[in-house]
Amino acid sequence: MRTMEWEERVWLGLKDAVSEMPPFVRGKALRKIIAAAEEQARGRQAKRVEAADLWAAVEIAVPALIKPMCRNALKSAGL
Repeated sequence: MRTMEWEERVWLGLKDAVSEMPPFVRGKALRKIIAAAEEQARGRQAKRVEAADLWAAVEIAVPALIKPMCRNALKSAGL
């Protein structure tokens, strides 16, 4: 799914965040968030995905109903 390098703590934070999502949406959400985060990183001409890219991706790719849960999980992961 990933096509770029990710900061390890950012990748682990994302994995933690999606683990709290209902199983029927988890895979699709993960793919959408990864794609959006990598697009953000490429837009900065970065070689790896960083926390700011992930936060922007959450705002772009996560449905409104799940967004608060995802934000809280990222905060809990120290992001």
